[in-house]
Amino acid sequence: MTDLRTYMSSDYFADDHILRELDASLMEISDTFCRTYDEKKKSWPYELRTGTTIDDGAKSQSTDAMILCAALAMLDRWPLIRGVRASSGMSYWPDFKSPTGLCAALSKTQTGRSKNSISKATERLFSVWTKNARKQVVTCSRTFGEDDPMLLGWVIDLLQYTSRNKPLNTKQSRLLRQVLDRCLLRARELGQVRQTTDGGAFDNRALCRALMTPVSDREVGDSSYILLRFAIVIRSLRVSSRSVFFERAQDVLFERFESRLHEQLSFAEIVDSRFDPTEIIFCLEGMLLTTKDAVSKALFDRVMSVLRDVQGSDGYWRSETPIVYNKKGEVLFTVSVESANSILASFALYDERWSVHESIASEHIDLIRRYWKWLKARKSFVRISGHELKGWHSEHVNDPDLIHLWETSQVAEFLVNFRDQLQRHIARRSLSLSRCSYKRPQRPGPINISSDKLSTTQEKWDAATKQFEPVTCLGKKFRIYERLGESFVNPRVNSEDKLKYSALLFGPPGTGKTSVAATLSWALDYPLIIVTVSDFLADGHAAIEARAKDLFYMLRAQPRSIVLFDEIDQFMLDRDSQYFKDQDTVFQFLTPGMLTKLNDLRSSESVIFIMATNYAERIDAAIKRQGRIDEHCLLLPPDTRRRMTFIKELWPNGTIAVKAAAQQSVFLGYGDMNSVRKMLSGPAAIDELRDMPRPAQPVMYASRFRDKSGHPLNDLARAPHEEFFCMVLLEADSQGLKIGSRKWKKYIWGRCQAIFDTTDFSRVGEALTRFLSTITP
Repeated sequence: MTDLRTYMSSDYFADDHILRELDASLMEISDTFCRTYDEKKKSWPYELRTGTTIDDGAKSQSTDAMILCAALAMLDRWPLIRGVRASSGMSYWPDFKSPTGLCAALSKTQTGRSKNSISKATERLFSVWTKNARKQVVTCSRTFGEDDPMLLGWVIDLLQYTSRNKPLNTKQSRLLRQVLDRCLLRARELGQVRQTTDGGAFDNRALCRALMTPVSDREVGDSSYILLRFAIVIRSLRVSSRSVFFERAQDVLFERFESRLHEQLSFAEIVDSRFDPTEIIFCLEGMLLTTKDAVSKALFDRVMSVLRDVQGSDGYWRSETPIVYNKKGEVLFTVSVESANSILASFALYDERWSVHESIASEHIDLIRRYWKWLKARKSFVRISGHELKGWHSEHVNDPDLIHLWETSQVAEFLVNFRDQLQRHIARRSLSLSRCSYKRPQRPGPINISSDKLSTTQEKWDAATKQFEPVTCLGKKFRIYERLGESFVNPRVNSEDKLKYSALLFGPPGTGKTSVAATLSWALDYPLIIVTVSDFLADGHAAIEARAKDLFYMLRAQPRSIVLFDEIDQFMLDRDSQYFKDQDTVFQFLTPGMLTKLNDLRSSESVIFIMATNYAERIDAAIKRQGRIDEHCLLLPPDTRRRMTFIKELWPNGTIAVKAAAQQSVFLGYGDMNSVRKMLSGPAAIDELRDMPRPAQPVMYASRFRDKSGHPLNDLARAPHEEFFCMVLLEADSQGLKIGSRKWKKYIWGRCQAIFDTTDFSRVGEALTRFLSTITP
């Protein structure tokens, strides 16, 4: 069985090499798009040839829309709704960052000036479509005619992208309504075709005719690609427009996809039959889009097996079913990259977002790797005006000195989708082999608000803050949920550029550090990965450095996730402390390496990682410094106000004296109180709360102001003085003492003096004076 070490030294680097190839190709395509953009006509040409000049923009609605949608996908700019595919067929979840520099590259034009060509070209298309709409038609393609499902989908995507930045204006809103009307009309016509058939059979070509109105000299073919594109449009509209016509259309489409898929699988067994591998590709995705549960793993594997056999000889999948044709014999087929994109979409639909241990994509990613070898060998190099431009042309034309920009845009979509699925494969494979704890985002049990009322990240975090914020009596600095919201949640909700990616969460045992990480995972919809000491020691002490290196490679490969380093102080001890000097040599060598690994993890901006510890003062100062750790948060036991809230929730209907229970439960957390609630109520519960052992209380801190040999610390900054003072303040809070009052100050000073002897307290007292000056009522 493959282990993490073996995978990281072999297959990981092979796949990482492919990722670098994909990133390089995306950069090349972005350069081609930028240099061929016609700033005057706000459009792109159809093709490029060596030895010629760049033609004027063709003003083709389809070509321009395809390029724009591909460019937006390359920039990770889709206003994606989780689980809903963009109409153009792009990635489902923006979990991985775009290649570094791609955004800057796509903002350039052929003259080198920094202009927003994407916005300008989009505005031109909106203007054209708005004028068309006055004639009861929105789009018009020279190839596919009026309001074909492909172009309607691109219109929807561009309108969605525009609305992400700012609300649609009056004309754009009207255009969106007209597009929805055209889609509704197509859906209605599709349903009518089904109603006019006898029994269960119906004319497949009639369904395609219901969705396309080609130019006068062309006929509509029988390609399932036409129906698939409309199924994608319906899927993308599902959240904004529900209609019985769309529901009926989906039923019709599913019947067609299912029957055609099984028909083609039968043909695959017969030599020289009418078998078309692209038909089973498009029908498989269509079934997943319309009725996912109807696709079993056995059926999916069967389709992949057939495609693997076909690919064995050619490396790609040739279409045999036309989209449109004419009487002269001119035929338009789908190109293979559209089939590859459909396979990638089926991977995403079947696996969904967080599939780890059983993944269809990981089982069959070899098909796409092989296709990429075939595709990259067909890259064209065209030299125009002193610039070498790179792209692709249709496989139906064999001309190495030709680039089709529409084909290149389809390849760009493939690169984005393959990059996403390959990164997911690397992430899930390495995570599975690491054997680290992995949890999907899930609502914390104590949250008692139904999920449908907490649909957004901000709503989730606000609910968690309201219910879980442990301490509100000591000022904003110790309102940890509020601080984490400002640092990690709000910037991501508001799409800010400068984000934070790391935090040190410290405090007494039992204060819910893991719960904080899990709640952040739920609110952001990021999975939670927990790394413990045992994960570093899994291969033995001798291999701990290699194991640590592999674990951090694994973490940097993950999609947007929350990583909790739980109590791994042993690998990060202060190198000037006796704790560090007394540990095994192997651990001493590991600490300097952890500095680099944490720095690289932070710099990668791939995950949010949280270091949880009960002894923050023992961690090396270099590890805790700003740049590696963005936030330092002290998590304390709940104050009286929060404990009263917990008690009212756990013992409803007056089954316990709330105030007395709150006073007797100081330094206990929600979990401690819940365990008592399961057994007792009334006075017996209060007695049990009083007698329960505390994970931490002020008297336990005296030893932490001395070194391991028992001598007072020379540097008080190495002692947990702030944490200790807060514990004393929480004790005063349980006594009902008002912050800032004379009794409050007297209690705090008396309590601290009782814990420390005269020699120690002389220094502690100075720190206490400074600390109390920062506490406001």
